[in-house]
Amino acid sequence: MGIEILFVYPDFTVTEVALRPGRYQVEEGGWYAEGLAAMAASLQHTGHRVALLHLTRPPSREEFLEALGRYDPALVGLTVRSSALSYCAQYTAWVKEVLRVPVVWGGYHPTLAPEECMAFPGVDGVCLGEGDEAVVELADALAGGRDPSRVRSMWFHAPAGIVRNPVRPLVEDLDLLPLPDFGIFERSRLQATRARAATAMVSRGCPFRCGYCSNHRQRAVYPNAHRYPRFRSPPGAVAYLRKLLTWSPGTREIRFLDNVFGLRQDWLEEFCDLYRREIGLPFACNQRPDLLDRNRASLLAAAGCRTVYIGIESGDPQIRRVVLGRAVSDERIVEAFRTCREVGMSTVAYNMIGVPGEDRSSVLATARLNARARPSAVVVSVFSPYPGTDLYEISVREGYVHPPLDYRARTFLDQPGLPRQDVLLLHLFFRPLVRLYRLFGPDSAPGRMVERALLWRHLPARALVRGADLTRHLLGRLRYALQNRLPGVYRLLRTLKHSAA
Repeated sequence: MGIEILFVYPDFTVTEVALRPGRYQVEEGGWYAEGLAAMAASLQHTGHRVALLHLTRPPSREEFLEALGRYDPALVGLTVRSSALSYCAQYTAWVKEVLRVPVVWGGYHPTLAPEECMAFPGVDGVCLGEGDEAVVELADALAGGRDPSRVRSMWFHAPAGIVRNPVRPLVEDLDLLPLPDFGIFERSRLQATRARAATAMVSRGCPFRCGYCSNHRQRAVYPNAHRYPRFRSPPGAVAYLRKLLTWSPGTREIRFLDNVFGLRQDWLEEFCDLYRREIGLPFACNQRPDLLDRNRASLLAAAGCRTVYIGIESGDPQIRRVVLGRAVSDERIVEAFRTCREVGMSTVAYNMIGVPGEDRSSVLATARLNARARPSAVVVSVFSPYPGTDLYEISVREGYVHPPLDYRARTFLDQPGLPRQDVLLLHLFFRPLVRLYRLFGPDSAPGRMVERALLWRHLPARALVRGADLTRHLLGRLRYALQNRLPGVYRLLRTLKHSAA
C-alpha cells in the first residue's frame, strides 16, 4: 500500500529594490523542475502517490495552510535552493503547525550544506544528491512502518543524534529510470507554455569546473563521481520528448536545459538524425564556445536548432581564465558566435558583473567583447556567491562578503575596485553600452566618451541607478503583461528582435 508524498516547490525570486534597503520586489516563477518530475515518476512507478504544491509567488500563512489542507501526505519534501532558504524554513514551520509527518529537504543547498539545513527547526531529514532511488526507499519504509533513518543518501535526526548515511552511487544509465511525470505540473501555469514552448533535459551533470558553479562539489558526494555526466541514449531521449509533447501538444519549440547539450560528438550525431526525423520541432540549447566548432554548429542547425545560448561571462581574459575557470580566448568566443550566424542560428550571450577581482574597466571589456561577438540577445546578471562554489570561498576569504548572506540583495561583493553602487550602475547600463559599441565601434569617439564618463570617479551613480532601475521596472512589467495577456504579440516581438540582430 503506497503513501502520498507532497512536494513543495518555492518557484519565485525576491530581490531588494535598488538603493532602497528593506523594500523588495517579487518576480513570479512558473518553471518546470526536472528533478521533481523524475522523482514523481519513480515514486508512482512503485505504487506511491505524488502531489505538487507549486508556489510561483510567496504565499501568506493563510494561503499556504489553505493549500496544504487539500492534501493528506505521509511525507512532505521541499526543494531548497540557497536563495529561497529562509522561505523554505518558514514553510517547514507552517507544515509542522498542522501535520505530524516527516519533512525532508532536497536540492542543491541541502547537498552542499547538509549540516546547516539539519539545524533548521522542523527539518527531519535532508537528501544529498539525486533523489530518484532514495525517495522511493524512504516512501517504502514509511509505508511499511519501518525506521526510515537508515536510507542511503539521507540524513535524519534520531534520539542519539544525526544519522549521516552514505550517498548511494549515481544511476549511470538514465534509460533505466522511468520517464519524468510532467503531469505533476499544471501546464497552463508554466512560463514556457505561454510562449508555446516546452523545456526538456536529456542529460545530467557537467564535467567542467567553472568558478561560479557548484558542479564539482555536487559531483564529489557520489562514490562513482567519475560517471557524473550522463546522457539518455538518443532513442531514450526521443522517447522522453514524445512523452513531453503528448503532455504538451501545443508546443512549437523545445528549450533544452542541459548544461552543455550533446557533449559527446557521436551522441549528438545520432540524436540530431533521430530528432530531425521523429520530432522535427525548432529547439534551443546551451553550448560552450570552446566546443562549438563548425561541424557541431552545422549538426545543430540541420536538426532544427534556432537559438544557441553561450556563456561569455567576462571580457577580461585574466578573470575569465583564473577566476571563472573558463580558459577560452576572445577570438574563440567571437568565432563561436560568428559560426552560429553563418549556419542560420540566433544566439544569446550570458554575462556576469561583480565577480571577484573585477573593476569598472573589466566590465567595460565584457561589453566590448559582446559588441564584437554580436549575439542576437544579451543576458547580464549580478554575480551571486553560492555555497559550494570556488568563488564563494574566494569572496569569503578576501572579506568581500560576510556570511550568512541574504540572497534577496541586488549585489553581494564589496570590492575596492568595484563598489556595490558601481555594480548596480554597470548592470543597469550594460545592454545600452553593448548597443552603443555595436553601433559606433568600441574604439569610436562616442564609445571612448561613454567609457570616460563611466570611469569618472565623480559620476552621480546613485541618481543614474534610480532612474535606470525605474525604467527597467516599467519595462519588466510591460514584458510580463505581454507574456501573460498577449503571448502572441510577445512571441512576435521576440522573433523580430532576434532576427534584427
